[in-house]
Amino acid sequence: MDINISNYLRLDVVDMIMVLVSTLILCLFAKHFFWDYVSDYFQKRHDAIAADLKAGADAKAEGENYRQQYEQQLAGAKGEARETGYGTRKGTGSAGNETNDCRCGF
Repeated sequence: MDINISNYLRLDVVDMIMVLVSTLILCLFAKHFFWDYVSDYFQKRHDAIAADLKAGADAKAEGENYRQQYEQQLAGAKGEARETGYGTRKGTGSAGNETNDCRCGF
């Protein structure tokens, strides 16, 4: 039994045409029977990804809004602390000294 590998490695025009025709038939068959399902799947996937991106952008905007509200409240609290003397090293009266004394363990 003598096997000649060059017979299997050569390019044959008839083989190429047969492969091309069979591939074309397979693609036409798939397009005729399955194209609508595949197209619907990709459209649903596209819509789901777009919805996720929109939800992420909305959540980011909401988080940014909460951050701005927090910063405004924090600035208001700092302003109130300056007015009352809390949170300063040289506070007015004994209240400022008591609040800054951190040796109590609380």
